[in-house]
Amino acid sequence: MSQSNYLTVSEVVDQLKSNYQKVLYLIRTNRIPAEKEGRAFRIPANYRELMEQKGDTVRKRSSHKGKRVSMKDKRGRAEVQKPAVNQDQLMLNLAQAIQDLVEYQVREAIKKLPPR
Repeated sequence: MSQSNYLTVSEVVDQLKSNYQKVLYLIRTNRIPAEKEGRAFRIPANYRELMEQKGDTVRKRSSHKGKRVSMKDKRGRAEVQKPAVNQDQLMLNLAQAIQDLVEYQVREAIKKLPPR
């Protein structure tokens, strides 16, 4: 095949409306046929036909990520009850954790001291 019968990765990205990393992944997993030439890949211009023969397809990238929800719709939803938080218990747990950490650090520092 001549050079004009091959495409670059960027050209395939434009055709598939995908991104560069996705096309490289498809090449590495042999879902898109390609030949490595130096550091670049050469993809046959008829890669779609070759993929169809193998039974592989590539989904095009969606132009939208998801449906946006208006504030009106959010207010209509049932409120999720948050569990009650006992602030005093949290403070006691935090104080105990700090005390344990300090005791551990003191023990480790004592271990590193030279013997008398």
